[in-house]
Amino acid sequence: MRAILERLHASRLEDAASHSSGEEEGEEEIREGELSEATIRRILARAEAGGELEVVEEDLTPAELAAFHAALESEEVGRMVQPWVPWWTLEAARDVRLGPRGLSLIEDVSESEPSSSRSQPGLPPPPSQPLLPLSALTKNPPSPLLPCILPQLLYAYCYTLRRHNGEPDVDALGAGETLLMLWPGTKDPPPPSPVHALRQTLADAVGSGRGGAPHAFFVAVVGDAVQLLRLGRSAVLLALVDAARMASRARSAAEDLEDDAAPERMRQGRKAFVRQLAAVEKKLVFFLAWANELDDGTLESLGDGLALFLEEETANIKAQNEARQRPPATPVPVITEL
Repeated sequence: MRAILERLHASRLEDAASHSSGEEEGEEEIREGELSEATIRRILARAEAGGELEVVEEDLTPAELAAFHAALESEEVGRMVQPWVPWWTLEAARDVRLGPRGLSLIEDVSESEPSSSRSQPGLPPPPSQPLLPLSALTKNPPSPLLPCILPQLLYAYCYTLRRHNGEPDVDALGAGETLLMLWPGTKDPPPPSPVHALRQTLADAVGSGRGGAPHAFFVAVVGDAVQLLRLGRSAVLLALVDAARMASRARSAAEDLEDDAAPERMRQGRKAFVRQLAAVEKKLVFFLAWANELDDGTLESLGDGLALFLEEETANIKAQNEARQRPPATPVPVITEL
């Protein structure tokens, strides 16, 4: 939303600069799909002050409201939204390789030492510090439940990015809420298998009713998690460290809010929200250490096993769509003897 408003604002400034300086300034004209500069400034200022970045009818003048409805009918608004391409679908994601401690192997030719946090174009940055060995975090052997929980973490991460069109920083608090909504809790019963775990996460996502998204959208996120696992260790590490940064930014944004400036939904539970995000960051430190010691084959096998679940869910959606498109059966008249 912020990006759209800022693009609209920039467009108006460019148009103003292109006009002849000798023209007299008249009443500001509202063209199809545009908001006035004053309205855009007011909405952005409200967001900067800690309010929600949403546009409601009350924000618009009658001319702007009419222009907005006209833009919807002409699909002008859709052209303003740049489609986001998930980074794990890029060719660079297939080629990325991180070192044994999770750091980038790309070297900057202008520097004498490797740049540990240097990212490839389109991909999230790798860890900025070497990952701890798992033995430094626990003396116990890894739990057999970890392969069940990892797909849930990846689903929550991919779902959050898709819900926020790849720009979680625009609404850090909202992204944190989305991430927590699907984050597996410590009090949840242990899943018997990765498929059972991901099925439960999918059910939670569908049950959330966020934005009225179709069932196919939630199933497509299963495909995102499967794809990340099949890409192997380096891609999984990038996803986990990016999720940790996402949680950290949301926690910092919540901590910096004054109570009277916090959104209404967060004034009562802000401290609990901060604690939950801190727990997410701590959990991801452990999973980063654990996943860093896995080989690509182990993660690919986990992804292959979940791909069967994905195929099953995709087939169910296809069957449901075909059933809805099928014309209703004509009832057979019943002849009763008199």
